[in-house]
Amino acid sequence: MADFLKPALLLLVSSLVLVEGQLGGRQGKCLCQAEVRRIHPNLITQVDMHPSSLFCSRKEFIVTLKNGTRRCLNSESKFAKFIQAKFKPQEEKRE
Repeated sequence: MADFLKPALLLLVSSLVLVEGQLGGRQGKCLCQAEVRRIHPNLITQVDMHPSSLFCSRKEFIVTLKNGTRRCLNSESKFAKFIQAKFKPQEEKRE
């Protein structure tokens, strides 16, 4: 019985390692779990747009604040479009 137990245990452990590798990180999830309605524009230092993908079906609009925190905005809202237009010239200058 001990001869059978070792390979079975090895198979179990190796399958757990494979499953853990597939679930790790942000893969398979959207970055934004909750969205805020509005943020004062003077607090925003960076704007990131993430298009929809295989792992997340929605377009994500993420802003970084002066204190380093990141917040998600509704990408279809008027406020998000205003912020995107305000920061677009800065993004083009960096490129």
